[in-house]
Amino acid sequence: MSYFLPKLSKLCFALIATLTLSITSKAQTINVTGTPLAAFTSCSGSPSAEQNFTVSGSALTADITITAPTGFEISITSGSGFNSTLTLTQSGGSVPDTIIYVRLAASATGTPSGNITVASSGATTVNVAVSGTINPLPTVNSVADQVVCNGALTTPVTFTTPNTGTTVAYNWTNNDASIGLGASGTGDIGAFTAINTGTAPVVATVTVTPVIPGNANPISPTS
Repeated sequence: MSYFLPKLSKLCFALIATLTLSITSKAQTINVTGTPLAAFTSCSGSPSAEQNFTVSGSALTADITITAPTGFEISITSGSGFNSTLTLTQSGGSVPDTIIYVRLAASATGTPSGNITVASSGATTVNVAVSGTINPLPTVNSVADQVVCNGALTTPVTFTTPNTGTTVAYNWTNNDASIGLGASGTGDIGAFTAINTGTAPVVATVTVTPVIPGNANPISPTS
């Protein structure tokens, strides 16, 4: 018996691989520079001096909203336009460097603090910490008038205040330097030799303004 064994042709197999590509979008980013901010101070009823920081954004899909905590206000314009919130409009996903001005509001009381939030949908919110102290209005106790003869020493003047828990400084002006006292000064007034070279009495008015150092707005002067 015979067997016939046919020759098998070679078979080729193709190896097929698949590759999946996932392309993610660029991360939405809010940038804040110029922080931290120092503590704010002001007098009751007056806004504080301004401080500022800078905000920008990239790859954004929404505008940036900036919100101040109670007692603070913000603006993109120094000296005006202050409010509790503002919006920076994105264009093509970008917000250019924008200076944000911050101050204590005139309506603030006590020791306000919190975070200014810088937010945009889809981006990580950035917090800017703020704190402040609202001091009472500085006042000065009344001082007795003096009548002094030419060539005699005046009585030293020591200014005092009913304010407690804060430091009060005193700025004064003199409307007639011919009496022997300078036209202006700070602090108490020491004794000086009174001068009147004429034949009629000379009356000089010294006006003192109490201030709390660091406050943006002292109160009106008193004589």
